[in-house]
Amino acid sequence: MNREFLLEHKRSIKILNMLKNSPPRVLIIEGGLCDDRVEIGKYWSALVNCPCDQSPPCLECELCRGIVEQRSPDFYILDGRHESIKIDQVRVIQRDRDIPPREANYRIFLFNEAQNLSVQAANSLLKVLEEPEDKNLFVLLVPQKTLLLPTIISRGFLLTLKWKIREFEEENIKKIIKGLLNFWVSGKGLFNILKGKKTDKNLVKEVIFSLQRSILNTISKDTLNDVTEFFKKNITSSNFWNVSYVLNQAYLMLETNLSPEDILYWLAFNLYTIFNLN
Repeated sequence: MNREFLLEHKRSIKILNMLKNSPPRVLIIEGGLCDDRVEIGKYWSALVNCPCDQSPPCLECELCRGIVEQRSPDFYILDGRHESIKIDQVRVIQRDRDIPPREANYRIFLFNEAQNLSVQAANSLLKVLEEPEDKNLFVLLVPQKTLLLPTIISRGFLLTLKWKIREFEEENIKKIIKGLLNFWVSGKGLFNILKGKKTDKNLVKEVIFSLQRSILNTISKDTLNDVTEFFKKNITSSNFWNVSYVLNQAYLMLETNLSPEDILYWLAFNLYTIFNLN
Protein backbone atom coordinates (compact mmCIF):
# COMPACT_ATOMS: atom_id res chain seq x y z
CA MET A 1 0.00 0.00 0.00
CA ASN A 2 2.33 2.70 -1.28
CA ARG A 3 1.97 6.46 -1.53
CA GLU A 4 1.10 6.31 -5.25
CA PHE A 5 -1.82 3.97 -4.55
CA LEU A 6 -3.17 6.21 -1.79
CA LEU A 7 -2.88 9.28 -4.03
CA GLU A 8 -4.69 7.48 -6.85
CA HIS A 9 -7.62 6.85 -4.50
CA LYS A 10 -7.38 10.10 -2.52
CA ARG A 11 -11.12 10.84 -2.87
CA SER A 12 -12.07 7.46 -1.37
CA ILE A 13 -9.38 7.78 1.31
CA LYS A 14 -10.75 11.19 2.30
CA ILE A 15 -14.27 9.76 2.68
CA LEU A 16 -13.02 6.87 4.82
CA ASN A 17 -11.02 9.22 7.04
CA MET A 18 -14.23 11.18 7.70
CA LEU A 19 -16.01 7.96 8.77
CA LYS A 20 -13.32 6.85 11.21
CA ASN A 21 -14.90 8.11 14.43
CA SER A 22 -18.33 6.66 13.64
CA PRO A 23 -17.67 3.66 11.38
CA PRO A 24 -20.62 2.08 9.57
CA ARG A 25 -21.16 -1.51 10.54
CA VAL A 26 -21.25 -2.50 6.87
CA LEU A 27 -19.00 -0.90 4.26
CA ILE A 28 -19.62 -1.86 0.63
CA ILE A 29 -16.75 -1.11 -1.76
CA GLU A 30 -17.43 -1.29 -5.50
CA GLY A 31 -15.54 -0.22 -8.61
CA GLY A 32 -11.83 -0.36 -9.37
CA LEU A 33 -10.14 -3.70 -9.85
CA CYS A 34 -10.16 -6.59 -7.38
CA ASP A 35 -6.73 -5.72 -5.96
CA ASP A 36 -7.77 -2.07 -5.52
CA ARG A 37 -10.82 -3.08 -3.49
CA VAL A 38 -8.76 -5.39 -1.27
CA GLU A 39 -6.17 -2.70 -0.54
CA ILE A 40 -8.84 -0.10 0.28
CA GLY A 41 -10.54 -2.68 2.51
CA LYS A 42 -7.25 -3.20 4.37
CA TYR A 43 -6.75 0.56 4.66
CA TRP A 44 -10.20 0.93 6.24
CA SER A 45 -9.51 -1.96 8.64
CA ALA A 46 -6.25 -0.31 9.73
CA LEU A 47 -7.89 3.11 9.96
CA VAL A 48 -10.53 2.10 12.50
CA ASN A 49 -8.05 0.05 14.55
CA CYS A 50 -4.73 1.92 14.46
CA PRO A 51 -3.77 2.79 18.07
CA CYS A 52 -1.79 5.83 16.95
CA ASP A 53 -3.73 9.03 17.51
CA GLN A 54 -3.71 10.12 13.89
CA SER A 55 -5.63 9.93 10.65
CA PRO A 56 -4.78 8.40 8.23
CA PRO A 57 -3.46 5.30 10.00
CA CYS A 58 0.30 4.97 10.44
CA LEU A 59 0.40 1.62 8.55
CA GLU A 60 3.65 0.96 10.42
CA CYS A 61 2.65 -0.19 13.93
CA GLU A 62 2.31 -3.88 14.71
CA LEU A 63 -1.50 -3.77 14.52
CA CYS A 64 -1.56 -2.01 11.13
CA ARG A 65 1.09 -4.33 9.72
CA GLY A 66 -0.82 -7.34 11.00
CA ILE A 67 -3.88 -6.22 9.03
CA VAL A 68 -1.99 -5.33 5.85
CA GLU A 69 -0.09 -8.62 5.95
CA GLN A 70 -3.28 -10.55 6.84
CA ARG A 71 -2.00 -12.06 10.09
CA SER A 72 -3.99 -10.09 12.67
CA PRO A 73 -6.26 -12.29 14.84
CA ASP A 74 -8.96 -9.61 14.47
CA PHE A 75 -8.88 -9.42 10.66
CA TYR A 76 -10.61 -12.13 8.62
CA ILE A 77 -10.83 -12.44 4.84
CA LEU A 78 -13.50 -14.64 3.31
CA ASP A 79 -12.36 -14.95 -0.29
CA GLY A 80 -14.80 -15.61 -3.12
CA ARG A 81 -12.32 -15.28 -5.97
CA HIS A 82 -11.90 -18.97 -6.70
CA GLU A 83 -15.03 -20.52 -5.20
CA SER A 84 -18.26 -19.45 -3.57
CA ILE A 85 -18.30 -18.31 0.06
CA LYS A 86 -20.13 -21.04 1.97
CA ILE A 87 -22.79 -20.79 4.66
CA ASP A 88 -20.58 -22.60 7.20
CA GLN A 89 -18.06 -19.74 6.98
CA VAL A 90 -20.77 -17.20 7.82
CA ARG A 91 -22.19 -19.38 10.59
CA VAL A 92 -18.83 -19.20 12.39
CA ILE A 93 -19.19 -15.40 12.46
CA GLN A 94 -22.71 -15.70 13.84
CA ARG A 95 -21.59 -18.20 16.48
CA ASP A 96 -18.64 -16.10 17.67
CA ARG A 97 -20.18 -12.64 17.31
CA ASP A 98 -19.98 -11.91 21.06
CA ILE A 99 -16.26 -12.69 21.34
CA PRO A 100 -14.45 -9.36 21.82
CA PRO A 101 -11.49 -8.38 19.62
CA ARG A 102 -8.15 -9.69 20.92
CA GLU A 103 -5.99 -6.67 20.06
CA ALA A 104 -7.98 -4.17 18.02
CA ASN A 105 -10.98 -1.91 18.51
CA TYR A 106 -13.05 -3.96 16.06
CA ARG A 107 -13.01 -7.38 14.48
CA ILE A 108 -13.13 -6.96 10.72
CA PHE A 109 -14.73 -9.48 8.38
CA LEU A 110 -13.78 -8.70 4.79
CA PHE A 111 -15.71 -10.51 2.05
CA ASN A 112 -13.65 -10.41 -1.14
CA GLU A 113 -15.73 -10.84 -4.32
CA ALA A 114 -18.81 -10.88 -2.09
CA GLN A 115 -21.07 -11.44 -5.09
CA ASN A 116 -19.89 -15.05 -4.83
CA LEU A 117 -21.64 -15.63 -1.53
CA SER A 118 -23.82 -18.69 -1.96
CA VAL A 119 -27.55 -18.00 -1.63
CA GLN A 120 -27.58 -19.67 1.78
CA ALA A 121 -24.49 -17.75 2.92
CA ALA A 122 -25.96 -14.43 1.76
CA ASN A 123 -29.16 -15.05 3.70
CA SER A 124 -27.17 -16.10 6.76
CA LEU A 125 -25.06 -12.93 6.53
CA LEU A 126 -28.23 -10.86 6.33
CA LYS A 127 -29.37 -12.36 9.64
CA VAL A 128 -26.01 -11.42 11.19
CA LEU A 129 -26.38 -7.85 9.95
CA GLU A 130 -29.88 -7.63 11.43
CA GLU A 131 -28.62 -8.45 14.92
CA PRO A 132 -27.78 -5.72 17.49
CA GLU A 133 -24.59 -3.71 17.12
CA ASP A 134 -21.39 -5.33 18.38
CA LYS A 135 -17.64 -5.02 17.91
CA ASN A 136 -17.76 -6.62 14.45
CA LEU A 137 -17.45 -4.59 11.25
CA PHE A 138 -18.15 -6.01 7.79
CA VAL A 139 -16.52 -5.00 4.51
CA LEU A 140 -18.09 -6.31 1.29
CA LEU A 141 -15.98 -5.98 -1.85
CA VAL A 142 -17.83 -6.28 -5.16
CA PRO A 143 -17.23 -5.16 -8.75
CA GLN A 144 -20.68 -3.55 -8.71
CA LYS A 145 -23.20 -3.20 -5.87
CA THR A 146 -26.11 -4.56 -7.93
CA LEU A 147 -24.54 -8.02 -7.62
CA LEU A 148 -25.51 -8.06 -3.92
CA LEU A 149 -28.93 -8.65 -2.40
CA PRO A 150 -30.83 -5.33 -2.18
CA THR A 151 -31.48 -6.04 1.51
CA ILE A 152 -27.72 -6.20 2.14
CA ILE A 153 -27.06 -3.05 0.10
CA SER A 154 -29.64 -1.15 2.15
CA ARG A 155 -27.71 -1.91 5.35
CA GLY A 156 -24.35 -0.63 4.16
CA PHE A 157 -22.44 2.54 3.38
CA LEU A 158 -21.43 2.47 -0.29
CA LEU A 159 -17.97 3.60 -1.40
CA THR A 160 -17.38 3.69 -5.16
CA LEU A 161 -13.81 3.57 -6.40
CA LYS A 162 -12.73 4.94 -9.75
CA TRP A 163 -14.04 2.60 -12.44
CA LYS A 164 -11.25 0.81 -14.27
CA ILE A 165 -10.91 -1.42 -17.29
CA ARG A 166 -7.65 -3.17 -18.05
CA GLU A 167 -6.13 -1.32 -20.98
CA PHE A 168 -5.43 -4.45 -23.01
CA GLU A 169 -9.12 -5.39 -22.80
CA GLU A 170 -10.70 -1.98 -23.39
CA GLU A 171 -10.66 -2.07 -27.20
CA ASN A 172 -12.08 -5.60 -27.28
CA ILE A 173 -14.85 -4.57 -24.90
CA LYS A 174 -15.81 -1.65 -27.13
CA LYS A 175 -15.90 -3.91 -30.21
CA ILE A 176 -17.98 -6.57 -28.45
CA ILE A 177 -20.51 -4.01 -27.21
CA LYS A 178 -20.72 -2.50 -30.70
CA GLY A 179 -21.45 -5.99 -32.04
CA LEU A 180 -24.13 -6.50 -29.39
CA LEU A 181 -25.83 -3.22 -30.31
CA ASN A 182 -25.81 -4.14 -34.00
CA PHE A 183 -27.33 -7.54 -33.21
CA TRP A 184 -30.02 -6.07 -30.93
CA VAL A 185 -31.02 -3.63 -33.67
CA SER A 186 -30.82 -5.90 -36.73
CA GLY A 187 -31.16 -9.43 -35.33
CA LYS A 188 -28.16 -10.41 -37.48
CA GLY A 189 -24.54 -11.25 -36.81
CA LEU A 190 -24.87 -12.95 -33.42
CA PHE A 191 -21.92 -15.26 -33.99
CA ASN A 192 -19.79 -12.50 -35.47
CA ILE A 193 -19.72 -10.60 -32.17
CA LEU A 194 -16.72 -12.60 -30.93
CA LYS A 195 -15.19 -13.43 -34.30
CA GLY A 196 -11.41 -13.02 -34.17
CA LYS A 197 -11.42 -12.02 -30.50
CA LYS A 198 -9.71 -13.90 -27.69
CA THR A 199 -12.40 -14.34 -25.06
CA ASP A 200 -12.10 -15.36 -21.43
CA LYS A 201 -14.18 -15.10 -18.26
CA ASN A 202 -12.68 -11.76 -17.20
CA LEU A 203 -13.38 -10.14 -20.55
CA VAL A 204 -17.04 -11.20 -20.48
CA LYS A 205 -17.30 -9.92 -16.88
CA GLU A 206 -16.02 -6.52 -18.00
CA VAL A 207 -18.57 -6.47 -20.85
CA ILE A 208 -21.37 -7.17 -18.36
CA PHE A 209 -20.13 -4.49 -15.95
CA SER A 210 -19.86 -1.99 -18.80
CA LEU A 211 -23.46 -2.68 -19.85
CA GLN A 212 -24.67 -2.35 -16.25
CA ARG A 213 -22.84 0.96 -15.82
CA SER A 214 -24.35 2.23 -19.07
CA ILE A 215 -27.81 1.41 -17.78
CA LEU A 216 -27.08 3.34 -14.57
CA ASN A 217 -25.77 6.25 -16.64
CA THR A 218 -28.94 6.16 -18.72
CA ILE A 219 -31.05 6.44 -15.58
CA SER A 220 -28.92 9.21 -14.05
CA LYS A 221 -28.35 10.92 -17.43
CA ASP A 222 -24.64 11.23 -16.59
CA THR A 223 -23.23 10.13 -19.95
CA LEU A 224 -24.53 10.14 -23.50
CA ASN A 225 -23.08 7.72 -26.05
CA ASP A 226 -24.30 5.04 -28.47
CA VAL A 227 -24.92 2.52 -25.68
CA THR A 228 -26.83 4.84 -23.34
CA GLU A 229 -28.83 6.20 -26.28
CA PHE A 230 -29.81 2.63 -27.21
CA PHE A 231 -30.83 1.81 -23.64
CA LYS A 232 -32.75 5.08 -23.39
CA LYS A 233 -34.89 4.00 -26.34
CA ASN A 234 -35.24 0.33 -25.45
CA ILE A 235 -35.36 0.01 -21.65
CA THR A 236 -38.74 0.74 -20.13
CA SER A 237 -40.27 0.49 -16.69
CA SER A 238 -41.86 -2.80 -17.74
CA ASN A 239 -38.66 -4.52 -18.96
CA PHE A 240 -35.99 -2.94 -16.73
CA TRP A 241 -35.98 -5.76 -14.20
CA ASN A 242 -35.89 -8.41 -16.93
CA VAL A 243 -32.82 -6.74 -18.45
CA SER A 244 -31.14 -6.54 -15.02
CA TYR A 245 -31.99 -10.18 -14.35
CA VAL A 246 -30.36 -11.36 -17.60
CA LEU A 247 -27.18 -9.39 -16.89
CA ASN A 248 -26.96 -10.70 -13.31
CA GLN A 249 -27.64 -14.29 -14.42
CA ALA A 250 -24.96 -14.06 -17.09
CA TYR A 251 -22.49 -12.98 -14.41
CA LEU A 252 -23.44 -15.89 -12.14
CA MET A 253 -23.18 -18.32 -15.06
CA LEU A 254 -19.52 -17.35 -15.44
CA GLU A 255 -18.86 -19.27 -12.21
CA THR A 256 -20.11 -22.49 -13.83
CA ASN A 257 -18.43 -24.76 -16.38
CA LEU A 258 -20.17 -23.07 -19.31
CA SER A 259 -17.83 -21.37 -21.76
CA PRO A 260 -17.64 -17.55 -21.63
CA GLU A 261 -18.50 -17.42 -25.35
CA ASP A 262 -21.74 -19.39 -24.88
CA ILE A 263 -22.70 -17.20 -21.93
CA LEU A 264 -22.22 -14.03 -23.97
CA TYR A 265 -24.33 -15.46 -26.80
CA TRP A 266 -27.00 -16.40 -24.24
CA LEU A 267 -26.96 -12.84 -22.90
CA ALA A 268 -27.12 -11.34 -26.38
CA PHE A 269 -30.06 -13.49 -27.51
CA ASN A 270 -32.10 -13.05 -24.33
CA LEU A 271 -31.69 -9.27 -24.34
CA TYR A 272 -32.57 -9.21 -28.06
CA THR A 273 -35.81 -11.05 -27.18
CA ILE A 274 -36.61 -8.54 -24.41
CA PHE A 275 -35.85 -5.49 -26.53
CA ASN A 276 -37.91 -6.74 -29.46
CA LEU A 277 -41.04 -7.89 -27.64
CA ASN A 278 -44.14 -6.14 -28.96
